[in-house]
Amino acid sequence: MQPAALAASLQVDRGAVLVAALAVAIALLEVALDLCTPLELDLASMYPLPLLLAAYTRRRALLWALSLLLAIATLLVYELHAESTISILKDEILYNRLLDVVALLVTTAVLHVWLRSLDVRESQSRLLGEQNRRLGQPTAFCSTTRRRSGGRTRS
Repeated sequence: MQPAALAASLQVDRGAVLVAALAVAIALLEVALDLCTPLELDLASMYPLPLLLAAYTRRRALLWALSLLLAIATLLVYELHAESTISILKDEILYNRLLDVVALLVTTAVLHVWLRSLDVRESQSRLLGEQNRRLGQPTAFCSTTRRRSGGRTRS
């Protein structure tokens, strides 16, 4: 690998880092708001929003890490507030929180598949471009055949 190519591959995309930081900040803000509100208000249903920003960075590790941390936060907030909730509503609130975790994981899985499809599409496009460049340039066989035939083509 050439030094310039190596340096380019190691260069950090500042825009992606900024978006990733924004996704983490929004996730932390959502968890903080969820901790400050009563459990009857299900703010955990909004936890997938930072995942969209994480997907924009095209880093699947960030996407899954953020998703798992938000899933843990969903259940942790329930556990911290469960004592202060009316006992009749505890089961319903727990079911809502579990459904929030399922929605979070399904959203993450869909975004993961979408990111993989983008990677496949880009690699196929790159391979197609390389093949088109090779087809556009005369090969050694074609140039020797043209010289022998005097540049004429058969009809």
